[in-house]
Amino acid sequence: DPARDARDAHPDWFPDPSSVVQVYPDADPTADALLFQLWRFPGRKHLMHDGKRLLLTSRLVNRILRMAISPALEDGMAYAYAVRAGYQLRERWRAIEAELALLDAAKAHGIAIATGRPGRAAMLHMRTLQALDGTLAGASQRGVAEVLFGITTVAERWYEDSDLRAQVRRLIRRGQTLMGGEYRRLLQPGSAAQGR
Repeated sequence: DPARDARDAHPDWFPDPSSVVQVYPDADPTADALLFQLWRFPGRKHLMHDGKRLLLTSRLVNRILRMAISPALEDGMAYAYAVRAGYQLRERWRAIEAELALLDAAKAHGIAIATGRPGRAAMLHMRTLQALDGTLAGASQRGVAEVLFGITTVAERWYEDSDLRAQVRRLIRRGQTLMGGEYRRLLQPGSAAQGR
């Protein structure tokens, strides 16, 4: 992204900087262990999968916290932070310690960052890509609906000619159309206002 500040950018192919916090499941949690809740981390979040793990970038006021989350860690599990071993262990620990102090301060002081809610177009694009991804991974339409709208909603509103079922079919069809080359419409200025 050419418009992005170079201090905020970190190319995917570079090794992790020392300040990246590694997060793994805690193999021997204590009774008072904190449970992992991704969306409880403060700040504006950007989540990406690099093929091995989830990378969470969270912007806290004027600082950026980066975390590498193990694929074995699930929501609600006890977790632990890890530091990569090696001859720069102290340097890595100091960098991570600063990041964790920032995280603790943000949680303690309840730093709130006001951002606008995503618009309808952003939600449509997100759900379209999620529906396409689920379909390509072999999920049924009902399975896609459960991920997008929740199991309870699907249990209540999923039947033969329901609006929810039609919406999921439209999302999948839209995703397949985008994958077939129509995604270029999204890149052209002025096309955002055109149809679905």
